[in-house]
This record gives sequence, C-alpha cells and structure tokens, in this order.
Amino acid sequence: MNKQELIKKMAEESKLTKADSQKALDAFVKATTKALKKGDKVALVGFGSFSISKSRIATNPQTGKAIKISSAKIGKFKAMFEAASTISEPNYSSAFSDVQSPISKIELLNELDTAIDSRSIVNDLSEVSNLPLKVLAEHVFEMTPKTLTSYKTQNKPVTKRTVEVYIKIKELYNKGIEIFESTEKFNSWLSTPAYGLGNKIPISYISSSTGIDLIFEELIRIEFGATA
Repeated sequence: MNKQELIKKMAEESKLTKADSQKALDAFVKATTKALKKGDKVALVGFGSFSISKSRIATNPQTGKAIKISSAKIGKFKAMFEAASTISEPNYSSAFSDVQSPISKIELLNELDTAIDSRSIVNDLSEVSNLPLKVLAEHVFEMTPKTLTSYKTQNKPVTKRTVEVYIKIKELYNKGIEIFESTEKFNSWLSTPAYGLGNKIPISYISSSTGIDLIFEELIRIEFGATA
C-alpha cells in the first residue's frame, strides 16, 4: 500500500475527505519525525512504537568480549502485541529464538571451552550490570560476598555452567537495556515482581540458564506490549 492508497483508506474509515486525510497523515509524519529527531520515542499503545536505534553493547562471538555498536540514527518501527495479533497469532517461542542471543548454540558451546578466569567474569558482570557485589554474590553466583570477593581478586578456575550463565546474563542485559533504555531502569524491573513470571522477582531466576531464558521470554512479551 502506497501513500495515496493509505490516504484513501483513511478517508473511508474516518469519513473525512481525502484532502483532510492527507493533512492528518502529513501532520502525523511531521510530528513523529520531529519527536524522533529530538530522541523521543513515539508509542501508540496497542499498535506499535517509533524510535531511533541507539548505541548498545553486544558480544563478539569470536572472542566473547563486549563491543559497543554506535547509534546509526536509524528510525525503526516495532509492532506491539495487539497490532501483531490481528495479522497473525503471536508466537513468542519463534520471537524468542530470533532475538535470544547473537551467539548461536554451537558458538555458545565453543565459548564454553574458552578459558575465562574468575576475575574477568566478576569484573565484567559488575560493569555490565552495575549490580552491587552483594547482589551478584547472592543472586548470580549463589555464594557469599566474601567468597565472590576472592573470585574477583584471584585467578580461580570456573565451571562451564558459570561461564554459560555469564555469557547469557550479558546478552540478557543487552536486551533489557534496549527495552528499558537504561541499566538502572532494567535493574529496577529485575527487582520488582513480574506478572508474567507469576509475580516472582525476575532477579531470583538469574542464577541459572533456564531462569535467564524465562526472564528473556518475559522481556519479549514486554517488547510486544503483552505485559509490563
């Protein structure tokens, strides 16, 4: 459907003239463009949102190191749940598989064989998550803050499970910051009971790979406007 066809449909639906429909459409485009240039997000509940792509932290699948992808100032539109469901039934499992992580399962297995010392893992997660050491100790590593401090200051060996959780948490934060637009807001959400998780606090699930997947699926539901 091109612009003229859209104007015709708008006129039919609204009972306005084509001229008035074109004015309304042009005004919407102009107002949305101005908002995006200012860095604002335009959200139409139940339909979708317009925003500008921002810089984000991703993981280099070859090295496992975090890299910053600069903002390209590209406008994007994201359909919300209600709009998407009128076109086809929402499929969270397929959506999750598409955005779960830039690292494929094979690459993830290869990453697990990469030697990563405990000091690097603790320091990296502290920087990425901005969580206090006590929270990292209790919710992520399931150990005392004193023990985690020793992992942070010494070069101790870590299990494959720890490396897997470490990699997946970094990707979880990439997605969370993309949706909530800041680490602080995402951390606040992680510490608040989530309806889609049975009113459980999301961060209580973050110590396992399965729990991280559940949090990720909840983020997808939020992204599509299904819950908040």
